[in-house]
Order: sequence, then structure tokens, then C-alpha cells
Amino acid sequence: MVLPPSSTDYNVELQITLALQHLWRVGVEMQVRWWTSVVAYFPAASSTEAIRRQVLLAAAAWKAAHLWPDQVNENNANEEHGINDDDNDGEDDDDASPDIWDRRYNAEYMTYGEEQPFPLSLPDWGALKGLDVPEDNDDEDSDRRVIVRSRAERIPFFFAAEVEELPRQAGVEWHAHLGLADLQPGCITLVSTIGEKISSENGLLDVNFHHVLVESGDAVFIQTTTVLRSLVGRDESRKTMISLDMLREVSAATAASLKELLSLPSELSVKPKISYADALRIGEDDGFEDIGALVPCRSLWDARGCRLSAVSIYETRVVKTT
Repeated sequence: MVLPPSSTDYNVELQITLALQHLWRVGVEMQVRWWTSVVAYFPAASSTEAIRRQVLLAAAAWKAAHLWPDQVNENNANEEHGINDDDNDGEDDDDASPDIWDRRYNAEYMTYGEEQPFPLSLPDWGALKGLDVPEDNDDEDSDRRVIVRSRAERIPFFFAAEVEELPRQAGVEWHAHLGLADLQPGCITLVSTIGEKISSENGLLDVNFHHVLVESGDAVFIQTTTVLRSLVGRDESRKTMISLDMLREVSAATAASLKELLSLPSELSVKPKISYADALRIGEDDGFEDIGALVPCRSLWDARGCRLSAVSIYETRVVKTT
């Protein structure tokens, strides 16, 4: 994993990596096979550019932690064919690993022989539906590239929240919203959709849904990450005020998305497990019964370094009908 040179007073790259290693160790210990989504918390930054840089570093680490075996294999294949990888530039392959110590000394991350890798426990890509490689393709290098591209499009949703401060003056903390275990092959389906725009005092805001569907027996569990995006082209130093009524509109839009996704006869009643808001406006008579837990933030960002206005996490369970 190649990270930009540090320009901060502390080594944020190292803190991001160590904190992510800790999350991975906990996940492996708890036999997690797939993360549904993740947020990286950062303390208040000195500027918009400073926090954006930290967000992009964390997003790169999250992506690399999921793809490092494929990236190593693809780099090896490129070297065999005389193809230079400008992104790698001779860096040690250990940089792409979620845990360098594990790769060198933990049998779970070692290999059998020269080519056959030991099955990774986290992430378990076999749990995802629709990742099969065509069996009639004899070009192994082509198959590998198809796999890498396909997996890169299915990395669990990442976003970052800038807050006032973190415990123990930490530079970053990772929070995976849910770790899935005891998964059957092909039991997870990932679906991302776009909803109707939601009105704010500054204009219409885009709404995106990221559904993680897990089939288990006669039921389907769904975690939905609903993202309310900031206005494109807006001055990123200015915040879009979010009211509780807007968060209720987000819940209504999420219920409509689930109804369409699951082909339900009527809409579900959904309540967010937790919501993150860039700038929250609360009235004296506002009630919180249908809102869920709230995390006020200085800023919210996606993996591309774009501002978000709000993010809500929903958990839904639906019994299959025959």
C-alpha cells in the first residue's frame, strides 16, 4: 500500500494502519467473515485539506486491507509479463497487508508451497453472490484481473467522521458497524441504489442506499447504509444544516427502497440504529423516539474525499414468503 508523504505533526499513516490492524485482529478472533460497513473517526483537523488527506489515507488502507492478496498476485503476474506497476514502484508487498506481523509469522496468512495461498478468514469473498469467474476462460491472468476489479467494486462501504476529539488523544479510531460470521457460500448480496432527492435549505440533496442482504434460512437480514450527500460545488467550509425532519425523510426513503428491493406488499417501519450528521439543527419541541442514536460531527466524508451531509445505518430482518 503506497501512502502519500506525511505533512502532519504526528504520523497519521502509522496510526491508521495500527488501528486497522487492531480491528482486523478483533474480527479474526470473533470469526468475522465480512464487514458490512465502517467509519473512521478523526479528531478535529487544522483545515479542510488536512482532514481530507487523512480521509483518503484511511480509505486507501481500508481498500488495501481487503485486496492485498489480489494486488500481490496481480503485481507478480505483471512482473512475469514485463509490465511495470507504477503504483507499486518497488514497495515491499508487506505494505498492502492488514498486519505485517501476521503475514510473516501467522500460519493463517502463510502459503502452502510457492503458489497456493492459505484461505483467508477475513474477508471471505466466497460469501458474496456473483463473484464467479467464467470456467471456459483459460487465461489465468485475465481471470485474476477480473477478480480484482470485481472485488474492488464490492469493498464494504467506507466513510469518515471528523469529531471534536477521540479518547486517549488517539489520531484515528475504526468502527465496523457489523461483523458477519457463520456465513454460507454466496449468502451475501450487495445492492447500491439511488433514491429521490431530499430538500434542504440550500437545495436538493442526493440520497444513496448501500444494502447488504444476508440470506439465512427462512429470513433475510439487511443492513442499509443511507447516505445524504452534500451539494456538488458547494464551498466545503460551509455546512448543510440537517434537521430531524430531514432525517425522518431519510428513513422514509430507506423504507421505500427496501420495499422495492424486497418486492414487499407494503413499506416497512424502519428506525436508524445510528445516524451521523454534519451539522444538526434541533428545535425545542423535537422528539427523538424515531431517530435513534445521533453522532454530531464536524464533517463527514466518503472514500473519494467528498463531503457528506448525513449517514444513517439501518438493520432490518424480513421473513421470506412462499
